Amino acid sequence: MMGAFDGEQLIGLCGFHSDGRLKTKHRGEIVQMYVHPDYAGKQIGPALLRKTIEKAFLKPETELITLGVVNENTRAIKLYEQIGFREYGRMTHFFKKDTTYLGQRFMILERKAFQR
Repeated sequence: MMGAFDGEQLIGLCGFHSDGRLKTKHRGEIVQMYVHPDYAGKQIGPALLRKTIEKAFLKPETELITLGVVNENTRAIKLYEQIGFREYGRMTHFFKKDTTYLGQRFMILERKAFQR
């Protein structure tokens, strides 16, 4: 877990989970990405994400990183694509609140495609 702070206040975080099983230890996942709305547009999210990915790729066995993002979060999708992630699938009706559904986009980043 990586954090961004303004003084002692946590304003952003990015989590990474590495799979330790024998046949899947070559991959990991961005499991959480958040920046407080008051700090949006100040490049905190991109910096956090890049640092998290750099640290993940320090492990020689990590070859690829996946993530999921809500289809409607076009700002995040654009950032992920700029860093080198590409879409590999979608699921409609991934989340449900009351009678409203949201779709999820699944993305993957290979080490060689990482744009620092």
